[in-house]
Amino acid sequence: PRMVQQTIAALRALGVAFVVAPYEADAQLVFEVESGRCAAALTEDSDLLAYQCPTTLFKLDGRGYGFVELATPAQ
Repeated sequence: PRMVQQTIAALRALGVAFVVAPYEADAQLVFEVESGRCAAALTEDSDLLAYQCPTTLFKLDGRGYGFVELATPAQ
């Protein structure tokens, strides 16, 4: 919760638009990225990878480091 609050405060300070989903919203997040309304989805786990989210930021640590996963189209 502390990291979430710090992230929200930083985004607000930078004037970055964002949406916080209070519950499971994986499919909605993928839709937002696919439609171009968001550049990426940020998640605490890797569930968005199952939905093939085009750009997912996940596994962030306390220093703000994590992973970026770019989905490749299914063949």
